[in-house]
Parts: sequence; C-alpha cells; structure tokens
Amino acid sequence: MSKSYFQRILLAADGSETSLHAEELTVILAKKFHSKVTAVHVVPEQLLDLGAKTTADIPKAVLGEVSEWFTKKAEAILANAEAVFQEEGLKVETKLAHGDPADEII
Repeated sequence: MSKSYFQRILLAADGSETSLHAEELTVILAKKFHSKVTAVHVVPEQLLDLGAKTTADIPKAVLGEVSEWFTKKAEAILANAEAVFQEEGLKVETKLAHGDPADEII
C-alpha cells in the first residue's frame, strides 16, 4: 500500500471565512487519511513594529497594547481551530509565530 500525500497537513489559520472553510476541508482530509495536522497563525512583523515604520510619535505603552491585542487575537484564532478538530475527535498541533507570514508558514 502506498503512502498518502496527506500524511501531514499544514493549515494556515487567520480566522477569515476562507480560512474557516479550509479548516472544514482539513477535517475531512485528516479523517480520511489519518493525517497529522498543524494549524499555524502568524502575526505579521509589520503590525508589531509600528514604531519603527512610522514617523508618528507613538508611545511604547500603546505599541505594547497593540502587540498584545494581535497576539491575543491570534491565540483565539488557534484555540477556535483546535476546538473544531477536537469536536471531530482529531488532534491538532497549533503554532503561533511572529514575523513574515510567507517565511513562517513554510
């Protein structure tokens, strides 16, 4: 018997409608092929580095709050994805990263 192309599935989760649809499809594939699933969300570095990218004098406390908000939102997105898989009896590994999404996802 040959190995499945779906041994491992990487799901990029951002909470959008398209991402939620991808979660549903990933559940179907993971069930059918007994795949190991990793859900990843990347907080883009440009959102966390607002102070360096703007000429406005933004207080560090405000920048810290913005960074914390994006991180909490990312954690909630991953928690929701994890719940979807758990409801279906599937395990999922979650990963929260900060940086360039194109670099971090791959």
